Amino acid sequence: MLYQEKLQAGENSNKKRLSCFIYSKSKSFPNHCHMHLEIIYILHNKAVIYIDGKARVCKKGDLIFVPMLIPHAISDVDGEPFSLMVLQLDTNLLLEDGQIDLTEKKMVLRGKKLQKEIACCIDEYLIMRHILLELQHICESQPKGGFFSNNEQDSCSESIIETWRLKGLVYSLFSEMIYEELIEFSKGTHNFGDIRELSRIQSILKLMISQPEQKITMEEASKMVCMSYFNFCRTFKQVLGHSFIEYQNLLRIRRAEELLYETNLSIAEIAESMNFGTISYFNRTFKKYNGINPSDYRKRVVQKSANIKQITK
Repeated sequence: MLYQEKLQAGENSNKKRLSCFIYSKSKSFPNHCHMHLEIIYILHNKAVIYIDGKARVCKKGDLIFVPMLIPHAISDVDGEPFSLMVLQLDTNLLLEDGQIDLTEKKMVLRGKKLQKEIACCIDEYLIMRHILLELQHICESQPKGGFFSNNEQDSCSESIIETWRLKGLVYSLFSEMIYEELIEFSKGTHNFGDIRELSRIQSILKLMISQPEQKITMEEASKMVCMSYFNFCRTFKQVLGHSFIEYQNLLRIRRAEELLYETNLSIAEIAESMNFGTISYFNRTFKKYNGINPSDYRKRVVQKSANIKQITK
């Protein structure tokens, strides 16, 4: 699984706060995750979107929302090129300029209409379609096919006006998505403690994501980021909404899903390669996240792959 720095090396991903790029591809985006909220909008043809162990063929006009640090991948259908627009947003952007009270430091999650379905067609959402069209026009007018703004202040009046325009479009888009129940803020105690604390644990997140099979204890992780054991556990839970062990298992299960689909390794070999210790613990953990055991999952995804190829012929 790739982390944002490797996949988006040319886009200065660590510094950007808001970006929107158009990609025209005939190849896949490998399984990856990053620190930003992401909106994917299919512009041309079809693409297969993988999120949380689910796959769906998405077509022109479909919109997909990817929460922060959720593994996802994109692939073509039968080698056919596709194009899409990808909007990425630093969550801090939603919490600045006095808006912290508005969101109460909540996590931004998929709403009711996107919890069961990976994507939705926005043809019926006229306001969102207009906003996305505006963003598409801006991207197409840029030499590199998109734009990004970073944490550095620019005193140029034209840059400030352009930044305001982009932020206005993004705030309007998120507002409409909340109104239409495509996204929602977390409820109850499922909040961020302080989103800016992400930077404190980013190095260990990068390691966990890029090498999910590596065995790391909480004691080792806390030392790596120079935090006390208690402070690390509390910060990790507050920032991600998962405990260290929960998130570590989630990443290992997502990698195991890839191995089940892409290789002929046995269940025992996959359990061993991902350092689950025993097959029974692997099966139990896998079922917790997917509702079925690894062998049934392998049969299901192979069948789904065959169905997708049949549908797209």
